Amino acid sequence: IHQLSHIYGPIPVWILFLQDTHIILPRKHHRIHHISPHETYFCITTGWLNFPLEKIHFWSTLELMVESITGCKPRADDLKWAQKGLGFVTQPNARNLIEQVIPSH
Repeated sequence: IHQLSHIYGPIPVWILFLQDTHIILPRKHHRIHHISPHETYFCITTGWLNFPLEKIHFWSTLELMVESITGCKPRADDLKWAQKGLGFVTQPNARNLIEQVIPSH
């Protein structure tokens, strides 16, 4: 269901119907999560709980709790993670550059 919200080419009518009626996650709704700094709207199946959880500050509170317990800052490694996923970390020079920007733990 989440993958369907990333398709921008031809989509079967029945999937568009499910998205338009919010039975599964609509593409426009999921786009909110992909806007930097990517700190909201984490429900990726139907999206029904995104607004209520945002209103009660569920995710930000959970992040504060996890950070206070682990010391890990949310999204601190996003650049490194994204570059790995896109294959940018295959060249030795790119690795060196990334390590300068984001040191290893």
